Parts: sequence; C-alpha cells; structure tokens
Amino acid sequence: AMDAKVTLRSVPGRGSVFRLWLEGYQDSVEEDQQHQSSSKNLHGMRVLVIDDEEPVRVGMQELLGSWGCICYAADAVSTALQCVALLGMDEQPEVILADYRLREGATGGQAISALRAYLTMRGHQAALPAIIITGDTAPERIREARSTDAMLLHKPVSASALQHALLQLR
Repeated sequence: AMDAKVTLRSVPGRGSVFRLWLEGYQDSVEEDQQHQSSSKNLHGMRVLVIDDEEPVRVGMQELLGSWGCICYAADAVSTALQCVALLGMDEQPEVILADYRLREGATGGQAISALRAYLTMRGHQAALPAIIITGDTAPERIREARSTDAMLLHKPVSASALQHALLQLR
C-alpha cells in the first residue's frame, strides 16, 4: 500500500536484518553518507565487547565489523581476561565496550577495572578507554558505572550514538 521496498537478510541461528525504503524519505541517504565518513575513522580500531547475551555480542561484532573495527568478544570477566591474555601487545584492545550486568555476578565496571589492572601489570601505559552500556537508570548504578572513569550509554543505544562515542575515545 505504501509502495515501499523491503528486503530481508537472515542467517539461521545468528539473526536477521530487515531494510525498508520509503519513497521520498531523504534522511537515510544523508545518514548513510555521514555513517560512511565516520566509519572510515574507526577502521582498524580494536574493540573488546563484553556481554553475557550471545545475540548482543554477535550483533555488536557485525556492526563494529561493518565500520572496519577489529572486534573481540567475551561473555564474562574471566573470558575477557583470557582473550586479552592470548593477544600480543600490538593486538590489545583500544576500547572496552561492556554491558553493565554480566555473568558471574559481575558488573561492566568490575570487568573494566580487572582488564585495566591486568594490562597495567603487562606494561600497558595508559588506562584503557571504556564504555558501559546499561538499561539501568537508578542513580546508584549510574554512580557506580561512572566511578570506573568510563563513558556511560543508556539502552537502547543507536548505532550513530555508539559510533559517536567510539570516535570520541579514538
């Protein structure tokens, strides 16, 4: 009825992407041009994603990969530390992107602190920049997240907001 074009790309067990094109809607073209320009600035950025939900990790890997980022993913603090331990010094993440609530009863702030301590022990000079993503808006949760000296983003986070945050940390 709207004379719209709809496409679907789906991979069993991984997820689906739906695209909808509306006649006369111009913002998407401008947004795509800005997106392409910004994503060039993220090319090669090494990002460690820590989230206990597999679909979120897969989605983040897809999104960050489409921007040219090198993405490592972990489901808990322990696996994030294992991941970093296996990487050479020139492969270490440049940014940590952590969900606030993680497995093993940990928080994204605890994961960031543990990774920073581990990397400092290995001779990494600067504190690793980090972003915590949370749906929790309780003041004590926000204070706790900010106490780690990490950028805080609230769910749902748009791709453009995430991209902007990563560009700020680069």
